[in-house]
Amino acid sequence: MIAKHIQDSINYIESNLDTELTLSELAVVASYSEFHYSRLFKELVGKSPINYVRRRKISEAVYMKFSGHTLYDCAERYGFNSASTLSRALKSEFGCNYKEFVNAGGSIELQNRVELKTDNINWRIIEMNENTWINNSNNYGHSYPSAIYSALVKQGYKLDLTDVFGFSGFAFYTNVTKGLCPSAMSVFDFEKQFKLSLECLGIKATNIQRLWDKFDQKDEYRHLAVKEIKKALLENKYPICWDAVIPEWCLIVDYDNETDKFLAVYQDLKNEISPNLIGQREIEILDLTVINSVEVSELERRFKTILKFAIDHGNGNYDIDDNYKQGIKSFDLWSEEISRFLKEGHTASDEHSIIYHLNMMATSRYHAAIFIERYSDSDLLNEASSHYQDSALKLNQLLTKATMMKANSKKLSDSYLTEMNEVISQLKENEVSALELIKKYLEA
Repeated sequence: MIAKHIQDSINYIESNLDTELTLSELAVVASYSEFHYSRLFKELVGKSPINYVRRRKISEAVYMKFSGHTLYDCAERYGFNSASTLSRALKSEFGCNYKEFVNAGGSIELQNRVELKTDNINWRIIEMNENTWINNSNNYGHSYPSAIYSALVKQGYKLDLTDVFGFSGFAFYTNVTKGLCPSAMSVFDFEKQFKLSLECLGIKATNIQRLWDKFDQKDEYRHLAVKEIKKALLENKYPICWDAVIPEWCLIVDYDNETDKFLAVYQDLKNEISPNLIGQREIEILDLTVINSVEVSELERRFKTILKFAIDHGNGNYDIDDNYKQGIKSFDLWSEEISRFLKEGHTASDEHSIIYHLNMMATSRYHAAIFIERYSDSDLLNEASSHYQDSALKLNQLLTKATMMKANSKKLSDSYLTEMNEVISQLKENEVSALELIKKYLEA
């Protein structure tokens, strides 16, 4: 467990406080890289390893003085050049010199030895905040790039969310199924689309996927996935897994070998999950991505490649069948489904799907606009960006209205759905115009 590894290094520190300790030495004891050791140590202890060592040395030197030794002897024992150096260090770390410490009568607390609870589960939790997940957007289409972003950040890569959405191509995705099924992307062929997204991001990854057509091989795939998850965690990687918390893309962030449980997180949710449930929860498919490396320095060179992908996607080159549409044709299917709801009525589940699509589209159009502006000063692309911005604004207005209605326990009204259909028509026009401008830019 993580806490045990960190406690091993603390025990080593305590046994060697009178020697010069280095970060690399402590990281080796804990079996982590220096980067991950420093991060995990600070998460669990509250201070960096080197600061903890310094504070412990100062504290033990002060305690030693109470045993009748001279301040000079105490300073020398714990690596300080002189009594005055020790006194200054005490002042710097604890706000008092030795005389002030004595006069305080023990009211000033020094740094005592830390003992982590290694007999309980000590999960390594990722920081779940607005810089890690996308504003709690509870939608399938964007949980994958958001999970990619979370894993990249936790593994030390310097990318922001727009880079991930843009260079993966997710900023340009439009996906609609009959029934507006929120889980539509679960039927994606990884080799066709997700793999391309990772390649465009410069990511080399391990992927294991088992869809419904291979359900009879579920045990074989699950054993393989569990092995890869454990291996990744030991290498301080964060596996991206489908449906480990809710039917969304989640991160596996730790494993407790005593209880045989993984910890998975999604936004502000977490779940302890048994290995035998990987790929066999609410939606019984298995999909696992482990990011092994990223060629960040090459990203800008892929800008035009992504724009070409946007054109291909817009033309519907990744459609699966007549029940699943992408690109320009997806707006027609979206409008057809809203018209069907107006004619036949709709359920609470339908309303969830409607809000899901608004969220998905608003997010992608927002990142598409920023991404294009960030990597080009072309007038053609600036105009394309303005179309995406207009779409994002219209979608957010619809989303706000829907959210307010649901907050007041109201159904989405027919007038609202009629308005939505009118907006979908405008969104399609924006999409066509933006893609035409991108095509002109590429042909110039």
